[in-house]
Amino acid sequence: MTYFRSVHINSTWAVWTILFFAIDLILAQIVTLSITEFVKKMVGRLRPDFLARCMLPANAALDQYNTDACTNPDEGVVEEGQKSYPSGHTSFAFCQGVYLAAYFTWSFYGRQRSKHMINKELHMNRFLREFQEAIRCTIIAVGPLGAWLIGATRIQDYKHNPSDVNAGAALGMLIAILTLMRGTNIYSRWTQQYVSNRPEKYQDAVLKSS
Repeated sequence: MTYFRSVHINSTWAVWTILFFAIDLILAQIVTLSITEFVKKMVGRLRPDFLARCMLPANAALDQYNTDACTNPDEGVVEEGQKSYPSGHTSFAFCQGVYLAAYFTWSFYGRQRSKHMINKELHMNRFLREFQEAIRCTIIAVGPLGAWLIGATRIQDYKHNPSDVNAGAALGMLIAILTLMRGTNIYSRWTQQYVSNRPEKYQDAVLKSS
């Protein structure tokens, strides 16, 4: 079986890799936002601050699907108040954060490495190895942590219920993981084919295993 190392084949391939996964991430975000908006309109759940948006008179009854009693002249604000479930900010944040975390995890640990790269790490100073590992873990953790903070602020700001945020987080994570699995599978096949067709030029980039 043929594997490729974790470092890029050349500078052109490195740029292509960045563009490939950037487009893959954008695709995941588009799918996430589209599904989120569709579910918001289908469910029509009121936001926790809907009464403040609606400016409902004291003697009027609240109807989730009929906002004629609202006195707020800005219909857009009232309409947005009926799109609580799921949280769009949270689904977008978790899609991006989890995608990046999963990508860096795959990039740091998932891809096969050449013997040269393995020997280089084995002979690295212990402190440098541990420092490198700490940097990697920090990079991986930043995205999900930032997404979690965004979700928490949506509840704190009285824009969403906890269930809205949980649903948005689950949706974003699911789409991010599925999209990246698809992307890494395509990327791996293309890379393997590329280096296999050029064994003399990229012999250090190709590993053979029994």
